[in-house]
Amino acid sequence: MRASHALTLCSIAILAAGCASEGPEASAPEASAAMAEPAVAEATSEQAAPAAAPAPVAAAPTTGDRFADAPARDGKAHRWELRAFADNHVEVWMDSEPVPAERIVRDGNRVAVVDAGGTVIERLDMPASWTPQHGAPEAAGTYRTLDGKVLVPPATMLGGRLEPIPAAALAHLNAAHTAADGSHCAYVANVIGGLPLDQAGVQAHDVIVAVNGSPNASPEEVRAVVRAAKPGDVISFVVLRAGQRRDAAVTLAAWDPKHMVRRVGEVAPQVPATASTEPLPAAAAPAAPAAAPSDELAAARKRIAELEQQVRKEDAVHRAIRPQPAPQPNAGK
Repeated sequence: MRASHALTLCSIAILAAGCASEGPEASAPEASAAMAEPAVAEATSEQAAPAAAPAPVAAAPTTGDRFADAPARDGKAHRWELRAFADNHVEVWMDSEPVPAERIVRDGNRVAVVDAGGTVIERLDMPASWTPQHGAPEAAGTYRTLDGKVLVPPATMLGGRLEPIPAAALAHLNAAHTAADGSHCAYVANVIGGLPLDQAGVQAHDVIVAVNGSPNASPEEVRAVVRAAKPGDVISFVVLRAGQRRDAAVTLAAWDPKHMVRRVGEVAPQVPATASTEPLPAAAAPAAPAAAPSDELAAARKRIAELEQQVRKEDAVHRAIRPQPAPQPNAGK
């Protein structure tokens, strides 16, 4: 069973022998504008029908709690949809047809569909973290972190990602540059081309050891300086690269979500490092972006056509070679 939940949308796949389970909550930046009114939570369930449909399964003995009983399914394939609205009411659809309200049983986030006799025939539970607020659309420009907290963006941005310095890098960093435990420096994990850090000459894998003259340049301190500034303000950094200190004057730009917000599951590209103070040569620069899916599909189809043509040629050769009849045994011997 697999379950996922993203703000106003949850998708639950139910196997023929199981029932819906509660899934973890994750948030996606694009979810705020993805749902139009009425905003709903939608769960889909498809049961694979066997080659020969078995007889209906008899209902399990009731235990007093119908939600605890296993669903008595009919062995056929159905598509189920659970829709939970902001006013806290739910709807269930089976095979694109609405299920009558009297056949929907709900206890909090537990939702079941019963037949005319009251036997549970399907379970479509909502995640435990579901609240009516999840069914309401977010205001445009609302973003959430992975743990569900609303992201309050600053007015300005550096155009990169700062992290605590990794232990491997700290082991090669002299304490004369920063605190021995690395708590007063920031590791530049990523730099976005064309934005302030890149324009000031700061590169990925640089270590910031001072900000505006302060030797405390931890990621938290740098972010505090950025939050207190406005677009166009200049922040002075001292960065360490390949053992050498250098100054960088960074002119802040206005915060732009298209650069600074990453979708859930999206992995930032890894930038190669160099022991030189100079940037990587062009040959060693990061590889070009992967080809678009359409280009990959066209290349795959071309390769398949070539292989099919090769198989046809080899088949024609095999057909042209006629096997000789086996020699008959000598009857005189």
